[in-house]
Amino acid sequence: MFCSIEKIRVDAAEPMAPHWMKVDGKIACAFSSSGGWGGGAELACQSLLTVLLNFGFLVFGVTDYASKLTTAHYGAVNAREPREEGSQAACRLLGKRLAEWVAVFCDGRKDQHPLNKSDPRLAPG
Repeated sequence: MFCSIEKIRVDAAEPMAPHWMKVDGKIACAFSSSGGWGGGAELACQSLLTVLLNFGFLVFGVTDYASKLTTAHYGAVNAREPREEGSQAACRLLGKRLAEWVAVFCDGRKDQHPLNKSDPRLAPG
């Protein structure tokens, strides 16, 4: 399946039209799975983030690496089921970061800000 902003607009944005102006300020992130590597999963995440921004969602990327070669900069991406540890780690990292930002911005829990925590963070390289 070919993924484009038009495909995402039709599949994701149009059904959300009744929610226009009702989701302002909600926090969101993106995940995409494709049939194989090089299948456009990162582009799909970027396109989805664009649609979410149009609806007023607050979106984020993750600067940490989930494993030596795996990032979630635009969201977690995977080819097929996330069976590899790096892919699973990216999904967990994205979910953890979503929970942290919700705690910080919705619940006022400044202690949950990623920079205020002592959790180990994996840098590039």
